[in-house]
Amino acid sequence: MGCSFSTLFGFRWGRPPLNDAPAETPANQTNTNAVEANVSETTPVIATTTTATTTTTTATATESTIPVPATATNVETTNDSVTPNEVVKENESKPVEPVPFVRPTPLPSAISKIPPEVLLLILGMAADTPFVRRKIISVCSDWRKALVGISWVWTSIRIVSSRDTEVKFEKFLWNLTLQLERCGSLPLNVYWRTCMDAAQTTQLFGLLAQKAPFSRWRTLELAAYDGSTLDNADVANMGDFQNLDSFILCGSQVNCLLNLVNRSITSKLTNFDNRYLYMPLVQFRNEMDNLLKTITKFHLPYFSADADFELPANITELKVNILPDVPLPHVRVLTANSNWIRFYRNQNLRNLVTLDASFYQKDDMDRPLTLSSLQNLTVHAPEFTALTLLTAPCLQKLRIEFPVQEGYKREINSMRQTLTHPSYSLSPYESLQLAAPLPLDLVERALMRSPRVMHLMFQIADCRKGWETIRRLFVEPPDWQRETSEVTIVTTQMLNKIETTTATMPSKKTVMVGKSKWWRLCPRLRTVRVELKWNWTEAEGTVWTSFLQRILEERFGGTLQSATCAWNNGTELTAVVVSG
Repeated sequence: MGCSFSTLFGFRWGRPPLNDAPAETPANQTNTNAVEANVSETTPVIATTTTATTTTTTATATESTIPVPATATNVETTNDSVTPNEVVKENESKPVEPVPFVRPTPLPSAISKIPPEVLLLILGMAADTPFVRRKIISVCSDWRKALVGISWVWTSIRIVSSRDTEVKFEKFLWNLTLQLERCGSLPLNVYWRTCMDAAQTTQLFGLLAQKAPFSRWRTLELAAYDGSTLDNADVANMGDFQNLDSFILCGSQVNCLLNLVNRSITSKLTNFDNRYLYMPLVQFRNEMDNLLKTITKFHLPYFSADADFELPANITELKVNILPDVPLPHVRVLTANSNWIRFYRNQNLRNLVTLDASFYQKDDMDRPLTLSSLQNLTVHAPEFTALTLLTAPCLQKLRIEFPVQEGYKREINSMRQTLTHPSYSLSPYESLQLAAPLPLDLVERALMRSPRVMHLMFQIADCRKGWETIRRLFVEPPDWQRETSEVTIVTTQMLNKIETTTATMPSKKTVMVGKSKWWRLCPRLRTVRVELKWNWTEAEGTVWTSFLQRILEERFGGTLQSATCAWNNGTELTAVVVSG
């Protein structure tokens, strides 16, 4: 620490120096160190005691003896000699006065300098879970008092009890009562997971009816509840869920509480997250009808493909695992796991705009189909051959996604078969995103099958294997003579989302008449984005700056306006044609 214990607390241990008063000895105690002086080869001892008795050993002082200061013996020093017996008697004659201990003043800590209102805000934001709340209130009495006084911190109620013993259940009720008193009358966020007997159920709902009726519940996450022990008399005084605005259903055996929510729900419910995916179809029809009328997004349970049900018109965004063969005329956004391509019928999805899906490999039962309103399509690996049967005349954006792993040969082969198939006809009008490090020949093939694309994004795992292929993807020699003009290329670097200009290169470019088979690739291309699967370095930035400028030079006079490189660590490098 850089200092001793005695220095820290302001006093010294051990014997006092010559200019300090020695500690006085009580009268009934023998002084074993009456007088002590510094001993050296040139300074003899004046008077010392060698035993615990009154026997003393003396030595005659020579001319070099240091005289004893007056403060050392509390007697007046004169020319007369003072015997050791007189010194001992003088010390024994005075009573001992206790020296009061003065506690050192502690230095103020940094947190004590924080204004009280700021400290309350920090503690309130930190105490977001019951575990953190218990840790904070055990730090000190000031923090405990501050946190107990923040009512909104205690509004997150966890009602968790699973076949508890009588003692444990009483402790649970005591903690619940204490928390409900601390939160006052504020709305509650309730997490419910219980499995109790009939007596415990009656006690719990009796407490909730007094301090936390259903009308105070703002959010409810229903994980599990065994409603077999619930009587109608238990919930008679609980009111209804008229103020509930968020409901998460993620458990089983929730029949009773789910039915109560469904009967008393109002238009205030704006968020309903269904995670109970193994719900029987009968329960879905009987206990979800009112809930479905107040929401716009819904996750459909695992129903079979031939399940018969109807969704209300207000649900426009749907997530399914098995796409049912029922009309969904109001659904505009659909997210689906692996399904057969034949399930996506245009008569059932005639207003579908956005589809995020994965498909099984096509078989003999699949037939070509058309999604007349589809504009945005995202397809996930591993199978892409089903795309050869799909036609989307209004398609604006196509995104291909691969899993993040090495050696995905199956996906590459499936993608290659799809792009080389003669019946493949998906050609987006605006955006093509290849969110996977495809081989560059596949990127080239995808561009050849998408002549109308204006915005391109693709990924590269190793640029050293195909620099020439990358360059020729963007070379567009026109078949007419372009006039000499000026083009300004501004390169900007996005490092940690901070934009700074790194290079400005005005130049004159004269493009000669030329012919090449590569000029047919994306003649309408306006922006290109290359995502590199490694981190940025200064050397990489220099090389890719020149490369981006070269791309714009090759496409000078065409439609390409900007080229961007993005690295894994968040760095971006953009070259933009400012004037031309």
